[in-house]
Amino acid sequence: MNAPAIVWFRNDLRISDNPALLAAARSGAPLVALYILDDESPGEWRVGAAARWWLHHSLAALSQSLAQRGVPLTLRRGRPQYVFEQIIAETGAGAVFWNRLYEPWAIRRDAELEAQLREDAVETHCFQDSVLFEPEKLRTKQGENFRMFTPFWRACLAAPPPDRPLPAPEILHAAPLPPDSDDLDAWRLLPQNPDWAIGMRKVWLVGETAARAELADFARHHVGDYKVERDFMGRVGVSRLSPHLHFGELSPREVWHAI
Repeated sequence: MNAPAIVWFRNDLRISDNPALLAAARSGAPLVALYILDDESPGEWRVGAAARWWLHHSLAALSQSLAQRGVPLTLRRGRPQYVFEQIIAETGAGAVFWNRLYEPWAIRRDAELEAQLREDAVETHCFQDSVLFEPEKLRTKQGENFRMFTPFWRACLAAPPPDRPLPAPEILHAAPLPPDSDDLDAWRLLPQNPDWAIGMRKVWLVGETAARAELADFARHHVGDYKVERDFMGRVGVSRLSPHLHFGELSPREVWHAI
């Protein structure tokens, strides 16, 4: 039997158009789906209280989607370097698949992690996901990063269109002995006393299914009025997709091709 492969979920909490998940599924290896709550590496970028509320519900939705396909979501807390040492020792995993992040601290951390995994003879497979264009592919004529939006936007329009969204994997195979998982409720991501999230629960639905419904509604009913309606706070004139994109319940490719 093939050694298990780890799919490291981060800001890509969805099944559809997930390059890392699809590539891992197509590799034929049994899968370990992993999410790591890392409160140390991000420094000042660490997740705030409202985002932790969203993260709880998004992880619950992802866990349900994966469970329907026979793969449990393993939750672990700590620095990824240490968590991967534990998971690989427990499962004998021979490969890790993940989608790239682009924050400076994440780039440094991922490079260190990739070097560590390769030194331990673990394959690494990284994919473009949360951007329409890789940053190094859009440069000025002098080969530098753009500093003004309008020239950058023109370069985007002149570039080949983003790829079509990828399908969800048809079949997922779980590792025969999945590692132990933390309990999501034990992470205490939700507010306790006081419960200030009542208003958020009334306004927002979280998860991939809700995100796709929000995108469909915006594309069908609101995108034509966006230029005018966006300036009025009391109207539903904006897409309401920002948190769904941030947590990766939708991909930029899905939004681009829907609108």
